[in-house]
Amino acid sequence: MLIRKLLILSTVLVTLLEFGLTVQAQEAKIPATTAKTITRTEDPVIMEGKLLPELMEKKIENLRLFAFSGGEFKPIPFQIDEKLPDGSYVLPQLAPGMCEGKDVSANDEDQGLFDKNDDLVFLVKDIGDRAAKSHWQAGYDKGMEIIVTDPLTDGKGYAYLLHFDSPPPPLEVDYVTTRPDGKDHTIIEAVTYTLGDVSSEFYYDYLSIVGNDGKKGPDLLDRLEKIRAKVKTRRLFLSIDFRFGFDVVTKTIPIAKKDGPVRIISRSKGVLDFKIIKIEASGWGETFYYYNHFSRPIILELPVSLDKFLSDFDLYGACDFTKETYGSTVYDPVNTGGALLDGKMGEAEKAMTTGVDHDWVLGTSPTMGTIFQRLFFPPEWLEHVNRGSYILDDETIDDEPEDNPGQVHVGYHFGNFVKCLSKGRHVYWEYYYFPEKFKWGEQDKILNILDNPVKTEAGPGIE
Repeated sequence: MLIRKLLILSTVLVTLLEFGLTVQAQEAKIPATTAKTITRTEDPVIMEGKLLPELMEKKIENLRLFAFSGGEFKPIPFQIDEKLPDGSYVLPQLAPGMCEGKDVSANDEDQGLFDKNDDLVFLVKDIGDRAAKSHWQAGYDKGMEIIVTDPLTDGKGYAYLLHFDSPPPPLEVDYVTTRPDGKDHTIIEAVTYTLGDVSSEFYYDYLSIVGNDGKKGPDLLDRLEKIRAKVKTRRLFLSIDFRFGFDVVTKTIPIAKKDGPVRIISRSKGVLDFKIIKIEASGWGETFYYYNHFSRPIILELPVSLDKFLSDFDLYGACDFTKETYGSTVYDPVNTGGALLDGKMGEAEKAMTTGVDHDWVLGTSPTMGTIFQRLFFPPEWLEHVNRGSYILDDETIDDEPEDNPGQVHVGYHFGNFVKCLSKGRHVYWEYYYFPEKFKWGEQDKILNILDNPVKTEAGPGIE
């Protein structure tokens, strides 16, 4: 009987020992760090404050963002863009002559506290490995781990938003800046591009991008964008044909901006005057500048439907480039064979398929770099028009106004556009990307930014 009890006791002790070892082994499987597996580099990351509840109502000026990389906890560039309850951005830098009012607010109602609809903005290229709390920056009192996931590969990377009563100095890195260049001209200086903005006009007139040698090249741009329309009017039962340029008749009035280390938000009000038919349309838009791209929603508000005055509206919108782009090849998803820009309409350009809808076009050169443009129309517009391919590559033809003679036009053609110009509010989006060391065949790197965006979540982190 004693032997039997001893056997039972020994079995229990062995079981407990094995259980303890198993628990220790399981605990050992939770590493203090985990290497990031996400490989995407071109994407911005935008998170609303509501995803970071531990940090709600904390002073924005006391927040810092970190990544664990190379065995170190390092600060990375970020910004928090405050938004009003209606979702519009707070823009603290008012343009000369502008005052706060219905078009802009320079201060949030919460007086600088992080709230649920504010945007936390950083770049996926800056995030790092996963780090247990023992590695987090000393001195913080509240913090959350941010997990960024590629939905296509499940690759992950990590960042850490921490609050301090006495925060470390801000990181002195600025991916995109602006500076005045003359009375009515602004230069946007970003990591992969430099852009010249004519402040009172609808267009840009200068563009230099980073080539494959890592250096910014010459000015590639005559005008971005040239938007031309051939119109037939209804007047006294007569049809009158005329041409005009949106970039000529459209004027912009700068309102305000926010110049942060990761992005610039710039708001302008547009005024569009169809002088011949005496109809005006007004709207406003914001442009977002990042280290490798800029984007802008164009907001058009029409007091009446223009088909009351117009019977036809044939439209194209294109970038007008300089001769510095010669040697570049243009592709889109419909014309994948490419067309060479050289100042002459070659056979490939003449044979392009032009009537099929698509939302992107790119031009790339082995030496000068890449311009990748995307165009998103509202669904109601796409019921009536195609975003068709358009190239006019002819150095012998001018299209005034011209700073550089000849036409090197790359963009889109839109027929039957009058049906899109109905009464009310219309919004469409343009994106221009300038990726480094890009070549044809790698377009998914850019397309996935919007088509398969990274996912974000936040939690308390691991011990």
